[in-house]
Amino acid sequence: MLLGLVSCGGDPGGGPATPTQPFVPVATSMTLSSPSVTLASLGETTSLTATVKNQNGATMSNASVTWSTSDASVATVSSAGLVTSIENGSTTITAKSGSASATSAVTVAQVASTLEMTPTSHRFTVLGDTVSIAIAIRRALLFEVPP
Repeated sequence: MLLGLVSCGGDPGGGPATPTQPFVPVATSMTLSSPSVTLASLGETTSLTATVKNQNGATMSNASVTWSTSDASVATVSSAGLVTSIENGSTTITAKSGSASATSAVTVAQVASTLEMTPTSHRFTVLGDTVSIAIAIRRALLFEVPP
């Protein structure tokens, strides 16, 4: 007579098998596409993207991300990470997913795009003549830069 014993799982002593818990990914780290952004005109936009990773270091492509700005008078951010400049200054954009978060420093620093002089020309007739010139500095969106 031949007798065989087959066991499936359990401990080596023949006890009951311990059920395996399903893996539940948890957001533990996050990075943004850019740690800092400079916008050179009002209304300029740029997109930030967040990469969320779980406790095993794997990317969580469907992770929910919420966006916020520390100063909405300088720049706003949409629910998709689109940053829009509002006024000169600095703000911090924060992305969060679960307990993970990341930030990007945003600077809005408009640059002059044109200078306009009035009068555009003047003819001096004698040595010592003077002329007053008005200069308007224009930004990219045609707003005058305050003196």
